Amino acid sequence: MPTLMLALLIAAAPVVEDRRGFTFTVPAGFEPFPGFKPTATKLYAFGKNLGTPGALTLTIDVLDGPATPGASRSCATLANSFERTVSSPSLETWLGQELSGARLVMTHVFGEVLVFCVDVPVLPNGLSVMISGKPGNEAILRETFRATLASIRTDDSPMGTFAPIGLALIVALVALSWKMSRHRRGK
Repeated sequence: MPTLMLALLIAAAPVVEDRRGFTFTVPAGFEPFPGFKPTATKLYAFGKNLGTPGALTLTIDVLDGPATPGASRSCATLANSFERTVSSPSLETWLGQELSGARLVMTHVFGEVLVFCVDVPVLPNGLSVMISGKPGNEAILRETFRATLASIRTDDSPMGTFAPIGLALIVALVALSWKMSRHRRGK
């Protein structure tokens, strides 16, 4: 039964299909960031538990050119935008590619903020994916960041446009097998 619940939760997560040729899954519990208005470069902003110590924000922006091998441009720009930032490299995996991201701890007037970021090489321009929250929430930040990164697909990526269909098929098969096993036990 827990497998069925997990499959249903995954199937219920909204999938965003961007006109630029990529899709991604919005993590469970995240909602559009209040007052956010997309621009040519700021594409998406979501929040979870806003106004609480467990608040998380997720942003996806378009880069001003293709993502290039090596250090993330968007992570470096963010790290250099605040004087009191400690940056360390963070290797991430996307569709079998190793990407160089960063783990940033930024000290503001209102406290510390932990940010995970990476540039994703979708074409023609890359994407900047960032998630932030309090350092005490590092485990959920990292897990949500990696799950979001893993959900990004392009029209030319493996299972790109067929991923939602494949997921729906898996959910249907799990539900059918669960129903059949309950039916057998009832006889």
